[in-house]
Amino acid sequence: VEFWEPFDDESIKIHGTGIITSEKLPHKELCFICGSTGENKMLYCASCCEPFHPFCLQEDDLPQSDKAEEGWVCSRCVSCKVCGGPDNTASGENAGERKTCIECRDMFHTNCLPISMREMRSGKTGWVCGSC
Repeated sequence: VEFWEPFDDESIKIHGTGIITSEKLPHKELCFICGSTGENKMLYCASCCEPFHPFCLQEDDLPQSDKAEEGWVCSRCVSCKVCGGPDNTASGENAGERKTCIECRDMFHTNCLPISMREMRSGKTGWVCGSC
């Protein structure tokens, strides 16, 4: 049986890559995005536990430190640390701009932050949350 599906970058980020096989796979860990194992180190989402190759992720989604790698959360699982709302809120009070801490990668809707934190502690490489 041959199966082919057109590649849609946005859909892959949400649904992953499906693998259909009748054979036992030698590796249990398949990258959520590309569906292969490879020999490179995998990043694991602290929320959904799915494995990802670092090279399959966009630069903005990669952890920037060892601390960030320990609690790294994939873009599907990112939610505001204040309201718990999703990263991709399409409507409502929190829609629009968001801030992601460059240290811990926690995401905050700008409207959920106190006014003093919205512009505070912006470093040369990006915004840093109050916890970091």
